[in-house]
Amino acid sequence: INQSINQSIDRSIMPLDIAKRYLPIRTAYTGICCVNCMKRPAKLVKCSGCKRATYCDQTCQRADWKNAHKAECQLLKTFQEQYKTFPGSDLRTKVGFFKMITDAKIEEGSLPVKVKNMWPRHHNFLAHSRVCSHCLTNDYDECSSDNDWKHCPTCNFGWCCSEDHWEQYKEKHTPAICQSYVCSMAIEQFLWTHAKTYDDTFLNLPESPLTETLKQFPANWTEYFKLRFGPVYDLSVEGRLPPEYFPASSGELAQAVTCLYAMYEHGIEHFQDLSTLCIHIVGAGPSYEIIPTCVWEEITHCLPNVKTLKTVFVGPEACTVNTPPTDHLSMREIECCPTCISQGRKRIFGMYGFTYHDFVRSHHNIVPNNNSKNDNEADSLTPHLIVAFNTGMHEDDVESWRTSLEVILDTNVPALFTSYNRSEADQDYAILKGVGARLKYADGPKRNPFSEIKPEIDTTDIDNGVD
Repeated sequence: INQSINQSIDRSIMPLDIAKRYLPIRTAYTGICCVNCMKRPAKLVKCSGCKRATYCDQTCQRADWKNAHKAECQLLKTFQEQYKTFPGSDLRTKVGFFKMITDAKIEEGSLPVKVKNMWPRHHNFLAHSRVCSHCLTNDYDECSSDNDWKHCPTCNFGWCCSEDHWEQYKEKHTPAICQSYVCSMAIEQFLWTHAKTYDDTFLNLPESPLTETLKQFPANWTEYFKLRFGPVYDLSVEGRLPPEYFPASSGELAQAVTCLYAMYEHGIEHFQDLSTLCIHIVGAGPSYEIIPTCVWEEITHCLPNVKTLKTVFVGPEACTVNTPPTDHLSMREIECCPTCISQGRKRIFGMYGFTYHDFVRSHHNIVPNNNSKNDNEADSLTPHLIVAFNTGMHEDDVESWRTSLEVILDTNVPALFTSYNRSEADQDYAILKGVGARLKYADGPKRNPFSEIKPEIDTTDIDNGVD
């Protein structure tokens, strides 16, 4: 089923090296399975150079060396050697600083561009190493030998740097936490296996546009899948599809469906009759919001009166995938599905590598306080909805985000902000309240029913590893 869907999807906006990047599953970065084939033999062979990558045997090691590890082995060795000299007290900060150094070397030509193209994999080796769930010691602190590290035998997480720390931590590793890790790894394994089997990334999208706007949007993923996939979802219920099939589908769909949910929360009557709908995705980056672009067509599939959908991705890292590097990718039309083409619909896409306030100041075709329901000017980028996914505004570039928030308030259009977990949502909510935002949820942030089903693993937060 998915193979036929994949063949009909336009990927022209996706750089080939990104579309074909099959990242190992998370347990590969902690030495639990082979980096090349994801299998778990009784004994793994460790790379003698970086001492980070592990393999079934020399056959897998040679294959991975040719495909990916040759470009990263020295990089991982350098990080290990210089780790203690990097500023910051936590692994995340040190990895961020190392990326700045690496980017500078790529720019000057002393490192190959392939390092940049493969950075998500390199980043995972650096940032997803073993971190003690009791004291936050990590592999690069070199405080423990391989034999000292302990972990949960069921989920292969809950790492601790010693037997003593495991004994102190293990009661906190609840069955719910353990099962979340198991679920997350099952989905990652499914995605990796699909990529290897079909030579493509997994992408499962509804094929048929709605003929009229729904009066009420589905309340959760189950209702959405039943409505938009029909008989295919029934196959899953009957056990004729892998149990990971639809949870994995939520990964790409979550952004577009969350935008639809936001429109219904703000009042679908403000959007359903627009002939042109413009959505700004703020804080956009290449690893989450931007690829693949075809999923955004689900918005026009659910809002049949919309003839032109403009998605404008804005963020300092939004254009880092461009080759050659640019600060923007101007608005351009992307091919729609056959049904949308037959009905005269258009999908227009653009990327702008700026903070949102700089973007608005530099583009005169954005009109603040524009309340028009039918802004049909072809070159207008005035938004009808602004969305920012998982901004981290409470901890990263706080002052810059405050300036952008003030600009967002000036546009006087509905906006939606998401966060990784409740703790971050509470802190982001406080910032929004502090800048005078008129918040729809007076009692605090509300859980997004269309967040990605696959649990997100963050091993840098003790007992908060899956959100």
